[in-house]
Amino acid sequence: MADEMYEVLQRGMKDPSSFPAPPIAKVIGWKMTAMSPGRATMERGSLVPAIRLGSVPGFETMVAAFATDIPELTRWGTPYLYGPGSIHVAHTKDERITRAELEAAVAGYVKLAMAALAEAANRQGVIG
Repeated sequence: MADEMYEVLQRGMKDPSSFPAPPIAKVIGWKMTAMSPGRATMERGSLVPAIRLGSVPGFETMVAAFATDIPELTRWGTPYLYGPGSIHVAHTKDERITRAELEAAVAGYVKLAMAALAEAANRQGVIG
């Protein structure tokens, strides 16, 4: 981590106009490492940037502190995050949904697909 900090600082000293502002998570990591030399080690887990997802009228929205791989899918259009069940047990051994949740989700996926097609048609000037 110290090597990375040194490299960023060196680049900034050579050409301050190109000095990148390091992500806050890196700055915090650097400071924590500097405060605990030889007393602790740090391992950083995955870091997923905050992202504003698309919304469609009729769907409830929320702010959640959970990770998703959507930021990596940059060429797929408007990102939506939707699915049945509870986010609290998603992708765990306790993940499960009821038949009613599954049936409602299918209707929701159809609605999302129709909204995405309408948005694409509007962008292309197609009247539908």
